[in-house]
Amino acid sequence: MYDSEISAALHRAAGQTDTPRRAASLTEATAYLAFAARESGGQPILVTVDRGTDRERVGLRTALNAAALAPGVTAVELPALTAAEPVDVTVGEIAADAARVAELTQLLGDEAQIASFATILTDPALLTGRQRAEILQLLAVAWRADPDAATAALTAHREQTRETLDAVGILPSSTLNLISYDANFGPWVRNDLPYEANLVLMAQPNDPRLVVTDRTEVVAAAAQNTRVTIPVQARIGNGRVTLTMQLYSPTGVPIGAVQSAEVEVRAEWETIGLVILVSLMVLFVGLGIFRTVRRRRARALEQAEASLEPEVRTDDPGPEVTS
Repeated sequence: MYDSEISAALHRAAGQTDTPRRAASLTEATAYLAFAARESGGQPILVTVDRGTDRERVGLRTALNAAALAPGVTAVELPALTAAEPVDVTVGEIAADAARVAELTQLLGDEAQIASFATILTDPALLTGRQRAEILQLLAVAWRADPDAATAALTAHREQTRETLDAVGILPSSTLNLISYDANFGPWVRNDLPYEANLVLMAQPNDPRLVVTDRTEVVAAAAQNTRVTIPVQARIGNGRVTLTMQLYSPTGVPIGAVQSAEVEVRAEWETIGLVILVSLMVLFVGLGIFRTVRRRRARALEQAEASLEPEVRTDDPGPEVTS
């Protein structure tokens, strides 16, 4: 426990920029310190100077020197304070500020979300450390003197948290026309963080006509889009298939929003084309064989007819005719 009257006077002195007003606060703090030292019976007295966001170094240094160099007072280190004989005190009941409690609940909830989200990084402290430091700043007592500024700072912090949680996701994909049995589907993963992200892309079709590699590991480069290759294979049948995709961290935390892509399956066209091609080849081969056989038969028939004709001799003078 610390002496509230001395600490309050030192806090006012540390925050003053006007020299006469600072001197008045320091005089007040010195007087309170003298009375407290007389009543303490030699026991150490703890005084504090609350944190501030707009104080000058001169004011803070002057306040600390006033407490350490006050007449009749000797500054001691913390071990001497903790070794002193304890004194019984009674803590008064103070109603909690409902607004501050609600703000703290929101901040702790955001911190938990950032901690889960940060598992996509090799070093999660790059995000969690910054988040904790900003929360501690927002919980400073000095904000109570300016509620409007405190509300604005809280709103800005929560907006930044939402932007961080939305920094990684799957970009919308165009329709894929699948006219063969297998192909590669290439969605893009967006990473607006200044750090490399380790992710797992899960894909699930809504129709058994499409077979998809359901788990694909992704290393998304910092501050850019990364293309992912997902092998897909069509079964027999045509139609439109919806492919649902979701990113996860290596620990299984969902990252970003769910994205869907349409796949037009036209795998039978390949079969139809192959059948037509084979049929044409068979037709051409058959036609060629038919023409060859027909030509050979015609040639054989001509040779047979030629062999059956009688031989005619043109050098025979014929029978002699007498009168």
